[in-house]
Amino acid sequence: MSNLILRFIAGPYQGALYPLPESGEISIGRGLEQSIILDDSLSSRHHALIYGAGDDWQVRDMGSTNGTFVNGERQEEPVKLTVGDTLLIGSSILRLDTASADEKLPDAAIVREQMAQKASDNRQASSSTMSGAIDQVPVVDVLQLLFNLKKSGKLHIESAGHDGEILLDSGMVGDAIIDGKNTVSGAKSFYRIMRWTKGQFEFIPCEVQIEEARRIQSSSEGLLLEAMRQMDEIGRLSAKLPDENAFLEIPVPLEPPLNKLSPEQLDVLQLVHNHSQFVEVLDHSPASDLAVCELIIQLLDGGYIVAAN
Repeated sequence: MSNLILRFIAGPYQGALYPLPESGEISIGRGLEQSIILDDSLSSRHHALIYGAGDDWQVRDMGSTNGTFVNGERQEEPVKLTVGDTLLIGSSILRLDTASADEKLPDAAIVREQMAQKASDNRQASSSTMSGAIDQVPVVDVLQLLFNLKKSGKLHIESAGHDGEILLDSGMVGDAIIDGKNTVSGAKSFYRIMRWTKGQFEFIPCEVQIEEARRIQSSSEGLLLEAMRQMDEIGRLSAKLPDENAFLEIPVPLEPPLNKLSPEQLDVLQLVHNHSQFVEVLDHSPASDLAVCELIIQLLDGGYIVAAN
């Protein structure tokens, strides 16, 4: 048996492992004759075929209704797979992995039985369409898949004590909210959620109601690009930034002259005076988190504010 496995990292069968043989074909779909049976309304009867030998494997979509995605992109032609590649088939996300030395690999027939039982359990529990861990499947990857499927519903993300919700309307981001704070704009909340790297996600398909005053006007692709830019820039600044729950103080007496500050710096200084906690300053500023972080660092460096112990 090969040491390559298909690891289900999100969806109804999360946690399941399917060992690849030394060579052969693995059919995937809803049909009972498939090697891997996905009891899933988004999976076609004959959905995809994985075939190869040794370390050389490919995947081919079999004319499925919802498509087969490799690393977030829909594939019409056979694609060579390498370790680490992710596949979306129906509502399941699989990753081609190398089994670790301590992983006990079950026989393929046993896997079929376990997945059948899990499908039965999911039906009884009325499980959501897709769930998983964001350290396994980053939020950006989940969203790209939902965009491609043009799904409507609520994407819940829990991370470090925060509860985020992204509303999708036919595959477009309509709004985003963190911890129920609708005073923070949808776009700002969306960018902040995209920086979360630990926690759990769950997508619940449903019709969504979006307040027109809060509806995000940017394209979903544009939102993702800007989110990635802000994430990279804030990551670059992170060593100089206090924890988001830290309190900021204005020294008394304040020695640096206020007339040296720009209007943007003065606005942030006033927010520090009014709200103190760093995350509250971020929430109450109309500027992006990135812009506020840059201004906070300038004020810290200039001695206008200090981070309290």
